[in-house]
Amino acid sequence: MLSQLESMLLHGGILACTIAALLALLGLFWPKRFGLAPTNVTTAAAFLAFLGYFLSRFVTSGAVPLANVFEVMLLIASGLILGYFIVLLKRPHPALAAWVLPMAGVILFAALPLGSILGPASVDTERSDSVNNPLILAHVVLAIMATVHFAFAFLVASMFLLQDRALKLKRDSVAVRALPPLEVLERMVFAGVAGGFAMLTLALGLGFAAEWDDLGAWLTRPKVIASLAMWLVFLMVVAGRYNHRFRGRREMYLVMTGFLIVIIVYAYSATMAGGT
Repeated sequence: MLSQLESMLLHGGILACTIAALLALLGLFWPKRFGLAPTNVTTAAAFLAFLGYFLSRFVTSGAVPLANVFEVMLLIASGLILGYFIVLLKRPHPALAAWVLPMAGVILFAALPLGSILGPASVDTERSDSVNNPLILAHVVLAIMATVHFAFAFLVASMFLLQDRALKLKRDSVAVRALPPLEVLERMVFAGVAGGFAMLTLALGLGFAAEWDDLGAWLTRPKVIASLAMWLVFLMVVAGRYNHRFRGRREMYLVMTGFLIVIIVYAYSATMAGGT
């Protein structure tokens, strides 16, 4: 069960993220009325609330870290928010908030039914022992960080395709005008994919090491097979960066396909062992 403080931090963070997403969307169409500053302040409040929640759960309460899909999805949303601020420091752009923050909100609202059904602390003994294994814990954390990178790449890839289509059809709108140039978007996509691919490679390597004694059975698990397929898709994206035939829209479609496999992997995880 959650403590009163943890419940307040969790629901307060979700509320703040929802408000930030709405402000970001309004700011896209009415930038003078809804500036970026209120959005960023509200987003920072959401991130700090989630950080406080995790610290309270794992440090104060001593709960098993990241032991179920609910908290994994919550961490992915928090990672997206953190990534948003990192990108904002390097390349400020108002349109980015209108894409990243609603995505984080969707992930949070998708996680809520899992939390209400399973409970944030739901975890069986076998799963608890597994997560307490340092190699498995590092594997899980790296896989989540890779997912955050791929989610960001997916968002920017969708921005690229929208911008590319609008330019070809010679359509003009407030949303399209607010998007960065195609070259900038393409670099952002590759940065997200490259970082995620490196982390996914390390995560799979740690998984191999942790399950070495039972590697044959581990490799036949549907989630592992899907993860390897996802790794191959993003390997094609990284390799295609150096081949002009796979640049542009083809690269973006591959990125989006890879992220759909990510969703399938986590959806499968949610259905196994009651979602734990």
